[in-house]
Amino acid sequence: MITVYKKVEKNTKFLTGTENIQGCLNKDKPFLLCIGHDNKSNFDLLQKSLIISRVYNSNDNGTLFMLDDMPIDFISCALNDDKEYDELVNNYLYPFLFANGNNVDSIKAQAKKMNFLTFSALGCENYTNIENKINDLLELNKLSSDDIDDIFSQVSLISLGSPAKSSTNTATSIYFIDVNDSSCTYGNNVLKASLKASNLNNVCGTLNKNYLYLFEGDGNNTLDNYVQINNPVFSRICSAVSYFLENSISDKELDSTSLISSIPGFEQGSSLTLEDVDKNLSYNGTKKYNNDSLSIRNELDLACNQIVSQQANVLDQNLNRVLHEIKERCSDTVYYQILASIGVIDNPDKTIMTKKTDREIISGILDIFDIPTNNFDDDNPKMKTKKEL
Repeated sequence: MITVYKKVEKNTKFLTGTENIQGCLNKDKPFLLCIGHDNKSNFDLLQKSLIISRVYNSNDNGTLFMLDDMPIDFISCALNDDKEYDELVNNYLYPFLFANGNNVDSIKAQAKKMNFLTFSALGCENYTNIENKINDLLELNKLSSDDIDDIFSQVSLISLGSPAKSSTNTATSIYFIDVNDSSCTYGNNVLKASLKASNLNNVCGTLNKNYLYLFEGDGNNTLDNYVQINNPVFSRICSAVSYFLENSISDKELDSTSLISSIPGFEQGSSLTLEDVDKNLSYNGTKKYNNDSLSIRNELDLACNQIVSQQANVLDQNLNRVLHEIKERCSDTVYYQILASIGVIDNPDKTIMTKKTDREIISGILDIFDIPTNNFDDDNPKMKTKKEL
């Protein structure tokens, strides 16, 4: 069973600022679903999504919006296999689309509330898998291809660090691509040449019906490369995400044909700072922290972080004691295998990992002597052979 995580204000109940939600999504609230290439990446992207959306975060005050008052849910989930994709679509996303009826207009209205933020090639691939599953279910519901296209035109996708060749999603999509990132370009210099020809550090254009935003970055396919606050492209990412989120809570349909002229900072040669993004945001009049409440918020965040740190220290101490006992009581081979299994050792030696464990060795010895396991008599702890039993 998958777990969907939602960002909430930190407090003594939610020390890390995340709540596990089960069952279904709030049909009345738009959401931003963060999808990375693995569970850790998903959680990191969820944390960063508040900064990208310019909502208050302890690392970057942004526009000081109160998260609990936001008319948008910021969510993510762990996706490890195809069954979990099916569960996410069947139990959460598809019911959300049909929450207010099965006619095309009501489905489109719900689709407008669906926003996705992905990172890396695998993150975008994960989204594509989700999109394809939703598409198949819509076809089973006897919707025409034109109706399905209309529905997906209201869904937004911001993709960071995915290959340009992946930009074929049906949703209204913007792909932010560092032209120096070989994971996005596969060494092809066409995108880099296009950017150089513009005589600009960044430029937005169309590819098929979707958008590519090209920029000169440091070439590292890391989340930090795309969301560094001092990186000029970061303000554009914030502008795009916040534009889609603001549109989600408005009465307007999403117009995919006019994004370059609609999203601040997307027109060729335009300048844009984070201050420019922040001053235009309201999120439907969401409450903001004043100086007094912000001070309390910061103190509460700090206290929650300290509690989490203390709990982690206790866990580390317990883990070290457990590992010490394992080392004392197990063979070196099994000790190595355990360290590798829990991630303490990276890239473990395959030869050692395939060696028999202590349990397997003991079981083999007992079989040789025809002695079953777990055959001790409480009153007479002498081991018995199978014949004696």
